Amino acid sequence: MSFITGTASDVPDLLTKLDAFLTKGHSLDPLYAGVGTGTITDLIGTAASVLEVITVTFADATNFAVSGSVSGSLGAGTIGTPFTSAVCSCTLVAGATPWALGDTVTFTMTPPWVQERFSTDANDVTAFSCWKAPGNDGASAIYVAMQRIMNVTGDYDNLRLNGYIAYNSGLNFYGQAGGMTSRGPLIPLLRVGNMPFWVCANGRRVVLVVKTSTVYMAAYLGLITPYLNPSAVPYPLLIGGSMAFDGEPGSTSTDWRWSYSGNYMSTFPKSYGGNSSTHNNHTCRFRRPDGVLAAFSGYGRYPSGSGGQITPDCNVGLDLRASLDGSYPILPMVMSESAPANIWGEMDGVGWVSGHANTAENTVTQNRIQWLVVQDVFRNGKWNYFAMKLA
Repeated sequence: MSFITGTASDVPDLLTKLDAFLTKGHSLDPLYAGVGTGTITDLIGTAASVLEVITVTFADATNFAVSGSVSGSLGAGTIGTPFTSAVCSCTLVAGATPWALGDTVTFTMTPPWVQERFSTDANDVTAFSCWKAPGNDGASAIYVAMQRIMNVTGDYDNLRLNGYIAYNSGLNFYGQAGGMTSRGPLIPLLRVGNMPFWVCANGRRVVLVVKTSTVYMAAYLGLITPYLNPSAVPYPLLIGGSMAFDGEPGSTSTDWRWSYSGNYMSTFPKSYGGNSSTHNNHTCRFRRPDGVLAAFSGYGRYPSGSGGQITPDCNVGLDLRASLDGSYPILPMVMSESAPANIWGEMDGVGWVSGHANTAENTVTQNRIQWLVVQDVFRNGKWNYFAMKLA
């Protein structure tokens, strides 16, 4: 998957940087063949990217050629030096065992996301941003959206999240087909001040982590990886944020701020809303085949009102530690329900990681791919962490 990190000066700047990133092509996980143990980094497409398989072939320990199954020859490069072309860019890095003649790295590049509309305006309630993801097959239409809400008195500047089955330019944020019609998850951000961020995307979803002062906000917009036949789960959309209220506070309340520390604040893998009979106060919302964007809980229970669980996070006593070699296992975040009984699938590029002797912004490497360790907003207990794949 394609990944960037940086610092946003404010919420409009974050939205602008996110839009610039999404409207490029994105890669799927690279596959390595040969004896070399190096890696490919900084892998991202361009506005001209198309669905194709791109192959890096080494001529020796230092030099390689790049070609696309559609684009043809894309040029040659050397390890440690950024490679750029009309459809992708990357850097090949040497490992403990050098690359050798015939070693290859292959990856699928997906087309850019489409910007359906874009706005950073927080004063116009009809303004919002919407993007269409192409899917990893390049032939899908996955609609996700963000709306900025800001208040000077309450000292907050947040992004509301939504997802749709279609987009109509004449309809507002809550009026689009298949989306949430009110409330929904959001990510609280700084009204004033710089914010480091990490964002990773492929053709079917984007995951965003933002360090807001001393805490961490996260969002998931797009499809999960389903376990069932696609005909049974045709549109497994997940909309996840870091705050969701049952009864929302007044517009000037400071409860909207990043500094709020109640149960309504939890990142989507750790979604917690208590014993509510509604779905509104859970930060993780999954679109079941019946079209309901249902609440899913990551803290020990199924939500009331017909919702689901996120495993293993629902097992709050899970006591896994680092492996004997010091590495941390990454476990899938599985979405399931008890009534009716279904195991829908797992989050794409988001996994469970132990918090034992771990801390936010650490990285874990598995199969030459790094994962970023993220804490649940302000919480840092042993079960309060998850990992975001950086490919």
